[in-house]
Amino acid sequence: MEGAATHVSLFDGGTGPLYIVASGHGSDDIRALKDLWEALVDRRESPLAIAFVADEYRALTGKTLTPP
Repeated sequence: MEGAATHVSLFDGGTGPLYIVASGHGSDDIRALKDLWEALVDRRESPLAIAFVADEYRALTGKTLTPP
C-alpha cells in the first residue's frame, strides 16, 4: 500500500499475556527492523533480543548492525 508505514514489535515470548519488549517503525521492513534494533539497544534490553533482531536485519540486507 503506497505511503503505508511498517510496524514491528518484539514480544517477550512468555506465556499468558504477551509483553511487548520494544517496537520499531519505518517506511519498509528494513527501516522498521533497524528502528526496533535501535530501540532495544537504547533501552539496554537483553543481548539475545538485540542479536535476534540483528540476525533478521542481516538476513534481509546482508549488513551487520553494530552498537554505537
